[in-house]
Amino acid sequence: MTPILAHLVTAEEAGWALLGRWSWDDPTLIIPLSLGALYTIGLCKWPKPRPLKPWQPYSFYAGLVIGVIAVSSPIDVVSDDLFLMHMVQHLLIVMVAPPLVLLGAPTTPILRGLPSWVKRGVVAPLMRNVGIRSFYGWITFPFVVWLAFTVNMWAWHFYSGAYELAMRNTATHIFQHWTFVATATLFWWTIIDPRPLKSRIPYPLRIFFIGATMMQNVLLGAGITFQDEVLYPFYQNRGQLWGIAPLDDQQTGGLIMWIVGTMMLVAALIAVLVIWLREEDEKGNRQGGSSARAMNPKVAVRGRPPL
Repeated sequence: MTPILAHLVTAEEAGWALLGRWSWDDPTLIIPLSLGALYTIGLCKWPKPRPLKPWQPYSFYAGLVIGVIAVSSPIDVVSDDLFLMHMVQHLLIVMVAPPLVLLGAPTTPILRGLPSWVKRGVVAPLMRNVGIRSFYGWITFPFVVWLAFTVNMWAWHFYSGAYELAMRNTATHIFQHWTFVATATLFWWTIIDPRPLKSRIPYPLRIFFIGATMMQNVLLGAGITFQDEVLYPFYQNRGQLWGIAPLDDQQTGGLIMWIVGTMMLVAALIAVLVIWLREEDEKGNRQGGSSARAMNPKVAVRGRPPL
């Protein structure tokens, strides 16, 4: 296996010196950069007024920037020494970046940003393909999404062999991050309506969906926190640079996943609840207005003004 050489600490370096180092060794960074460029081109091509709220482009760009910071900033460098920093990194690419990107309603701007020949020759045939449409329906089915998200989180964090391989092999490390991004994007896709696409489940079920995810997050975080032995031998001696014992580092990382991750899910649950109640209130007002007009004898008939 090829070890991760980009972040090795020399004997002359103190731990705090790493806080000024950035890493750009992930070739897949071209993906968020390309998406950002296409989104910008699409916005420029989109005739005004655009059916976007003013804050949505900022949300999209913020999500991309946070994702790039998570995998390229000193957070990534220090995560090779501290498990707790790796948990911060994972929270950013699972709980923060994907929902911000989706709240930016990226589908239409990105499609508008593509060259015409790509839209005609690639995108349109794919969208018409029965197999592709069936696959999309399958991977966005809520239970499949929840199962993929949960299994992915537990497999990487609780099966130490997989985590060790990711820390010692660059390609596996990059693959690990992108499985987090992919399953997290599907998870948030089920909660958020990334217009013009919509979630497949109503708001009450979205609350249950978040609650079930919250429970598995608590169990996973607590399972790591209360371990009385080091799960990840990779960190056995690396925390000495920061004066942190391996078990303390591991328990702090578990607490970050457990408490901070759960707080983010609680915030999402509250947001969904507020939006649901607001839409129900607006629906009730519309129905009330329709009933009032139906009962009003002065309502216009066949286009004639009321008396």
